[in-house]
Amino acid sequence: LRAADVDLQKRLIRVERQYNDASTEAKITLPKFGKKRTTVYPKKTPSSNRYPQGFDLAGALRKRVRKVRRQDPNGLLFPAPHGAMWRVTNFYRNRFHPAAKTAEWPTHIWHRPATDKQTGEATYVPTQRLDWPWHSLRHVFCTHYLWELGASPADVSQAAGHESVDITLRIYSSRAPDALNRLSSL
Repeated sequence: LRAADVDLQKRLIRVERQYNDASTEAKITLPKFGKKRTTVYPKKTPSSNRYPQGFDLAGALRKRVRKVRRQDPNGLLFPAPHGAMWRVTNFYRNRFHPAAKTAEWPTHIWHRPATDKQTGEATYVPTQRLDWPWHSLRHVFCTHYLWELGASPADVSQAAGHESVDITLRIYSSRAPDALNRLSSL
């Protein structure tokens, strides 16, 4: 994400490229399915133990964008320590997981398969994992927007950058909380 991709007045972010380091050669490509998107970011995050009134996301992003724009209008908003883009492995270890821990996201214990170094026997090592990995944040957002905030499927489709409302309905209609309770009350 570059400083030029953020419209501070309208709270919009344009997603026009992605950094793909899945292969041996890292490169910048068009976003998923070659589709550029624009989305809005909230003024505040939902409340949490650490931020009972929510975190002032718009204010924090405004400060960061203005600082980066003074140096380079096309500069990266959140560069890796050496100034370049984050590699996937470094991003998760150095940014995403510490942020999730700070935000007190829910976790669960997963028993990771391993081999005992002394005996060579197969074993399982208990490992703490996030209930919401990176991509699931998108699903958390869409589900919350649709079912908790009462947005229309068309609004959720646009916010998520789905090709059509059909995709939104196919993915999120099965997650309708209390659907059977509502049906039984008719």
